[in-house]
Amino acid sequence: GAGASFRSGVPTAAEAVKQIARLVYSERELRGARPPERVKPSEWEPWLQSQAWFIQGADRLAENFPLAVEHLLAPAEFRKRVILELMRPRNGVSAGYKTLSSFVMRGLVHTILTTNFDPCLPDALKELQPHIRNIHEVNRSPGDFDQFNVFNKCQLVWLHGRAEQYSDKNEAGEVGAVDHKLVSVLRPLLDGSPIIVVGYRGAEPSIMEGLFSQNKEGRLDFSHGVYWCVRHGETPHPHVQALARRIGKNFKLLHIEGFDE
Repeated sequence: GAGASFRSGVPTAAEAVKQIARLVYSERELRGARPPERVKPSEWEPWLQSQAWFIQGADRLAENFPLAVEHLLAPAEFRKRVILELMRPRNGVSAGYKTLSSFVMRGLVHTILTTNFDPCLPDALKELQPHIRNIHEVNRSPGDFDQFNVFNKCQLVWLHGRAEQYSDKNEAGEVGAVDHKLVSVLRPLLDGSPIIVVGYRGAEPSIMEGLFSQNKEGRLDFSHGVYWCVRHGETPHPHVQALARRIGKNFKLLHIEGFDE
């Protein structure tokens, strides 16, 4: 999830809302008279909060990310340009991604599923080529499942697509559900593997009601375990709490310092 990329310089959802608002205010309200970095909070904040779709509350700013994408980032080319710039790892790929890639090289991890759009994962994996021979990418564009195989040694699944292919799912309506065909492809892998979740809050219905939904009435789901990482002091999202109640002892909450640690 998005929290894993924070130290690489990729903004969190709340920070992304601020940057989108500042950019759009600069380009559309000021007509480019001043660059975004020179737009004051006293200018763009009241403008953002005056939008009919905006969810009020300082602690709910992150919830406005899909709404900001939907209402402010149009047309498609403008959306692509902004998303790609936002997702650029300004600090370079962090240690956590490098370690995760080393796990892949050692055969400890075979498949990584991500809701992110940033290039931290593929960049970190490519640094270990030719030791990692092939990087199989799944769902770069809608229906792009050709490279998926439960036996792949290095497999990256883009759960919400990629911005480069205009397939990224960011808007409120888009993140409400995950492609049912993708779920059916992934289901045998999910059923037969332990799952470690890190850097992901569990707030999106698309993942929680798609990948983590009950597969069959009466079935013992996730018998290999779901290990959900949260930082010290954080409370798991209600969706995560509901998953824990449903699968019982197959759910394990792990308290961590952060993704890199």
